[in-house]
Amino acid sequence: MGKIIEQLKHAFAIGPEPWRAGEVRELPELLERIARGVVDRGLETPAVIALESVIPLNFLGSQVMYAVWPLVKMVADGVDYQEVAAALEDRETLRGLVMRIEELAAGNREPGSGTDT
Repeated sequence: MGKIIEQLKHAFAIGPEPWRAGEVRELPELLERIARGVVDRGLETPAVIALESVIPLNFLGSQVMYAVWPLVKMVADGVDYQEVAAALEDRETLRGLVMRIEELAAGNREPGSGTDT
């Protein structure tokens, strides 16, 4: 009976605690490259708005990615694709990506960074 109760304690767990301000969490290398690409192109604001609007759907998105995987692997390398699909299963991944984009953008705006106008 004790074993069953112990297993049921985690049956409805929803994952780690929400991100706290300033908490550092390692992102997969591909998501880091995405964040840097967004900031390098000056698209922080539209990217953050788009990501924030789809955060509630990230798990669904990962499942769709798995569903279309057979079609994608016919035309593309699947390593990065599978890495993103796996990362999207964690509900905090997109929040982490948004935080990383904001950190990189703030770093570009610091005095002496060469991007001041």
